[in-house]
Amino acid sequence: MKDSKEVASALEKLGMMVKLVLDPSSRELKALLQEMAFSTGGEKNRGVIFYFAGHGETLNLADGTRLGYIIPSDCPLKSADPMKFDDLAISMKDMEAVSLKAQSKHMLMVFDSCFSGSLFNLVRAAPVEIFYVKYKNDNGDFPNQLLDNGDGTITDQATGLMWEKDGSASSLRHNEVAGYVTKLRSSKSRGHEDWRVPTLEELCSLLEPVSNAKGRFMSSLFSEKTTECWTADVEGDDTMYGQKLHIVDFSKGTLSTESTVSHGVFAGGRCYVKAVRTIK
Repeated sequence: MKDSKEVASALEKLGMMVKLVLDPSSRELKALLQEMAFSTGGEKNRGVIFYFAGHGETLNLADGTRLGYIIPSDCPLKSADPMKFDDLAISMKDMEAVSLKAQSKHMLMVFDSCFSGSLFNLVRAAPVEIFYVKYKNDNGDFPNQLLDNGDGTITDQATGLMWEKDGSASSLRHNEVAGYVTKLRSSKSRGHEDWRVPTLEELCSLLEPVSNAKGRFMSSLFSEKTTECWTADVEGDDTMYGQKLHIVDFSKGTLSTESTVSHGVFAGGRCYVKAVRTIK
């Protein structure tokens, strides 16, 4: 709530017309989105900003993809009441539909939320814990309590995650990622067989706002060679160029995407894998 008020105040100082709504119910939020699509966003030569600060959750779909939701004040968590969650939560697909219905040339949607996931397969596994993350880390706060275990792993006691200190020896195309993780698991690397590719939220938790002595936007405990790293999270739907996965670039402190296509003219690039596991 404090974040929303601060953003509203900053926008008003810039001369923008602001409508501040605190703790909206599902019905109220859906009505506001309809208003934004057809009234506020009904004028072509207008810029519209939608800012949401609150809880979010991720649903793992049957086809292996993930769908994010924002949670209104009267919506329960998925684990508490799945049917009511489905009825009241608002998906990113719904938000995309709103943006497409609006006629305004410029529309920016900002989600300052928490997201969670659950274990469901090798390269897209995510823990049930919730992580706070912002798209950029300019003002974000990712407090870490890192411990070098002396065996090639680093434990973050703040998040309950154990990371590879070095990650993959070389950068990999996406079709090589599952094989890398499978090898870690089958060999019980560092004594564990539950290694996986991190989610975007998890990998972002390692970002630091300024670079270290090695020129990396992360703790100097980690190897400086792992620059651009794969995450398990897909951006949008499949296209003729394949899926695009979010990646984190620790050499620049930024996020981007990379194609999963491994061959041909539309082949994506190579990124490192920094495997992670959840501490039991």
